[in-house]
Amino acid sequence: MTTHSLPGSYRPIALQNSLAKLVEKIVADRITEVVEKENLLPWNQMGARKKRSTLSAIDLLIGSVQTAWKARPGCVVSMLSLDISGAFPNTSHERLKWVLKQKGFPRWVTRFVEDFLHERRTKLMFGGFESQWFPMETGIPQGSPLSPILFLLFIAELLDSLQRPSDATLGFGFVDDTNLIAWGDSARENCQRLKLAHDKCIAWAKRYGAKFAPDKYKLIHFTKKRRDPSGDLASSVRIDGNEIGPEPKLRILGVWMDPKMDWKEHIKKQVSRGTAAFESLARIATSTWGPSMRRARLIYSAAVRPAMMYGAQTWGTQDGKAVKASVMRPLRMVQNKCLRRITGGYKRTPTAALEREADIQPLDLYIETIALQRAESTADHPVYRNIKDAHDHIWLQMRERARGPARRNNAIPSARPPTDLERARQVARERIREVRRDDVQEDGNQGGATRPRRDRERSHPGGSRRREPGQATPGREKRPKSALAEWADREWKTRWTRIAAGGQAATWNTPWETNPSTLYNNLPKHQATALMLLRTEVIGLNDWLSSIGVPDVLPRCDCGWPRQTARHAVMHCPTYQRQRAELIMEAGSEDFRAILTSAPSARAAARWFVRCGILAQFRTAYEVDCEDTTAYAPFRVLN
Repeated sequence: MTTHSLPGSYRPIALQNSLAKLVEKIVADRITEVVEKENLLPWNQMGARKKRSTLSAIDLLIGSVQTAWKARPGCVVSMLSLDISGAFPNTSHERLKWVLKQKGFPRWVTRFVEDFLHERRTKLMFGGFESQWFPMETGIPQGSPLSPILFLLFIAELLDSLQRPSDATLGFGFVDDTNLIAWGDSARENCQRLKLAHDKCIAWAKRYGAKFAPDKYKLIHFTKKRRDPSGDLASSVRIDGNEIGPEPKLRILGVWMDPKMDWKEHIKKQVSRGTAAFESLARIATSTWGPSMRRARLIYSAAVRPAMMYGAQTWGTQDGKAVKASVMRPLRMVQNKCLRRITGGYKRTPTAALEREADIQPLDLYIETIALQRAESTADHPVYRNIKDAHDHIWLQMRERARGPARRNNAIPSARPPTDLERARQVARERIREVRRDDVQEDGNQGGATRPRRDRERSHPGGSRRREPGQATPGREKRPKSALAEWADREWKTRWTRIAAGGQAATWNTPWETNPSTLYNNLPKHQATALMLLRTEVIGLNDWLSSIGVPDVLPRCDCGWPRQTARHAVMHCPTYQRQRAELIMEAGSEDFRAILTSAPSARAAARWFVRCGILAQFRTAYEVDCEDTTAYAPFRVLN
């Protein structure tokens, strides 16, 4: 646990001259280009490199565990997470310059780095305190664009010694985060292997002047075993007098792992993050004031959902199938709460209607789509070829060591089964072929040519935001949707068609090709909420309130009509006869459903509904709209 009273809990960030950072960025880009072209870094370094990310490291870990489990049911995979003390501040200048020369960099590069490190000095400023200048005889500045690539070169030899899965061990890193994996029959054996692999790390640290912090190490054993009568899964690693016992859960590069790798712990944490983000959204968005529906939707799509969905690309499909509904339920509940804030809908509004009106995909479909898209997009990345080779090596090792009835009865297949990522890649390609085949059939073109993707845009992954008819973006062409985004759109349409069948409200009868979210453009929040209630007919009028069992409420309208529905209030109630003429004139129609499915008339209906004061929840917002603020003056500045 981090203790903020200890100096070691803080990491200094170098605030440098902007012009110097620009030059450093140019040099860093040149060095990075050469490093990648000449393969000067080990493949198992996943940090600060193009087309690699924390998810690449997680894919390597997950695939290794799954491969070992499938090759030898009942085996254990153990991981030791290391900690380098002050990685950037303790980087040796002399050793770094030696590495650059060993890698064959030209003289101007090594000279530039020498000047970059020469006679560096710094001072600390915090809480009103400012120290004297003091020299920096070691370390590279954390905050310089040049530092990440220099550190990757500095630590390259360590990861290079761990990149081949020999001796049933493998290592991978993300900048200064280094992890060791071992697999075998028991956790005790794995701990011995991890100790030997750690000895390599210590030998490297002695040569390079680095230092590890064993008191911060973390250990976890991955296994499908339900019972452990021998206590093997309690095995620990002892390093420099520190006994490192196994954790019941471990955060690895932002993703929470548990021994059975069922993602329950991670999803629990993401639900907490999503709930916190929802509470922030709820402070600024209500049903009658706050950002417009369009802006509230943007906040959710750009801030709330990404916070909740971190790592979903890795767990979004399991063995090529969507995640179980029971696992997804807590996340869906958070999205539903957000959608009610965005649209102003009531708690009893059907989830499908909320998603349709806000143009936000069902969460399970969104997660499956981004997982499939990532699986397909990484197919040709060189690092994933290395990951595949590592998994093949693990499979062969475990196969050779397999013994007993499982091997004799050929219970273990000879070919390595695909990992979840590889299975998702297969499913993604099947979906792409399915979409292209359907395109050909729809066009009646048997020659194999496919039609262009529809211009209709949605908010799902791979699509871009739609605009109203006639509205275009100057100087930009609409980007066609990807095939997987098209598949997701069709799947959503299929679900919607099934749910909407027989529905009477406008939301259920709006053609799929019409994007309902465009109806709310340019409406303030209270008017957008009024339109949402009218379209779904889940609205605080007597007929609906009586149908859900609100005490002492009868469905009768005050005018005497037996049912006070949205249609009756807007089109027929004599109480609003005089005001109704204004609505019909502005909307240009007397058809209730037609009014609510056309943008100009729907907005007119929302404004009219609020203006008439039919629902008390909008009266204060309407009074604020009507308030004359011309004589108001800002507060006088206080001296």
